[in-house]
Amino acid sequence: MKISTLKSPRFMKPCRFLLNIFFVVCLGTLQHSTAHAQKRTDWQNIESVEDVCAAYPDVMRKMLDAFDLEYPGLKDVKSALEASNLELACHALLDYYEKSDNAPHLRKTLPPEGVQTEALADTILNNVFVIQNVRGKVPYGENGHRDWYYKGPNNDREWAWLSNRHSQV
Repeated sequence: MKISTLKSPRFMKPCRFLLNIFFVVCLGTLQHSTAHAQKRTDWQNIESVEDVCAAYPDVMRKMLDAFDLEYPGLKDVKSALEASNLELACHALLDYYEKSDNAPHLRKTLPPEGVQTEALADTILNNVFVIQNVRGKVPYGENGHRDWYYKGPNNDREWAWLSNRHSQV
């Protein structure tokens, strides 16, 4: 499943959505340690497990090495990894979590799609935040990352500090 479909999670199975987030989080936490070891692919172009494995093979191996592959249910992951098939190992791990009974509190049925809108949510989706009754549109760089140092429309460092606490979300 393509990660780009995360923009409209209503159409995804809830479990696969959480698993894709899991891989993105793992990738984000592990990539710092290998930042200079591999040529990087623009993260915005990664759309599948195959893309992640091709762009960050060392990171994905390191992630899989962190798992106890002797754990019941992970034999397919272990077999694929022993056969040096990184993509198959990652897919087997996704399948394990999709079929497992772990974390039932994270497995929720998505509500039906509606036509109702939420004004605050719509403004946040447009990168507009209201902090201390001051509305500001947070700029993003060419790399797609938020400018975490943006001080709001009044150039107020407190606006930036409160923005970084995410209380507005």
